[in-house]
Amino acid sequence: FCEALREDAEVALAAIDSEPSAFEFLGDSLRSDKAVLLAALKSFPHALMWAADNLRNDREVILKAVDVDGNALEHASVELRADKEVVFRAVDQWGHALAFASDELRSSEEVVLAAVKSVGAWCRPLCDGDLRLLADITMEDGSGFQHALDEVRGDRDIALRIVEEEWIALADV
Repeated sequence: FCEALREDAEVALAAIDSEPSAFEFLGDSLRSDKAVLLAALKSFPHALMWAADNLRNDREVILKAVDVDGNALEHASVELRADKEVVFRAVDQWGHALAFASDELRSSEEVVLAAVKSVGAWCRPLCDGDLRLLADITMEDGSGFQHALDEVRGDRDIALRIVEEEWIALADV
């Protein structure tokens, strides 16, 4: 392909229609084009990996991507990873997307419970004088504990309660 074709919107949209992952091979100007990216996101939310930074910080773009695959949150800007609605929609689609949320939202009871509901896992508040909640989901196989905030993962009492339920979580303590 010559570079001019990689910058041709009609060619790009035809390629994306045939194979959405073709977005990766488009020229810089088209990877900065919101309409072209939105076409790719319909079935390939990971096109965000190759999108221009301004589009990774575009709320409309990120919402469309996480509605298709919550994992697309990984490629959102830091600001949008801290946006409660964006994170809710991501974890509603794919609970494990919680790993890509800001620390503040990963420690939010409301957000964690939404993630848990999405993956059908369990999570319960733990009391240590005040209400504490795991900063991340602990899935039925225990593997979600690897994404917990360090202060939660390093808490012996929390770790003990988790490994009593699912021994495999010991690998992530």
